[in-house]
Amino acid sequence: MDWLPLASAALGGVIGSGSTLLADRLRWRREREERQRDLAREEADRQTTLRREIYTQYLAALSKLRNGLREVAHAPILSHDERVGRMREIFLSSGAYELRFQVQLSAPAELVDLAEAAYKSLRSLRTRIEDGALFSDGPYLTARDAYHDAFRDLRAGMRVDLGVDSI
Repeated sequence: MDWLPLASAALGGVIGSGSTLLADRLRWRREREERQRDLAREEADRQTTLRREIYTQYLAALSKLRNGLREVAHAPILSHDERVGRMREIFLSSGAYELRFQVQLSAPAELVDLAEAAYKSLRSLRTRIEDGALFSDGPYLTARDAYHDAFRDLRAGMRVDLGVDSI
């Protein structure tokens, strides 16, 4: 019996099976890497969506707080105690204090600093109002403008962090 054709057929079968196994292994690896990339992309998208929601809520809370302070500054008939009480109520009801912690946990350090600066500028504005400044007084206007600058910087930093093109 001639073994050469049998050996050739067996070697061909081994080579064919080996190449099929190798191709399957490479395809499996490529598909696994694609799934991992897709999962990482989905997680990054979820994180961006979460940060966007937190940022939006924080900006809205700061705006609510700012508007409340403006109302108090426009009410010259309030006594000092009434002003302090109203401003305390405004700070507590705005939700900004609590949202600061969410920003601190989810935002990069530079953005946390900007968020703190905006919040502290509102506390400075509150202090001017507690000291008796009305909406048209110099100390009020200076503190208000500082807040507007801090708010603008915070909003711009959030847009950069979210990858939103500037307007």
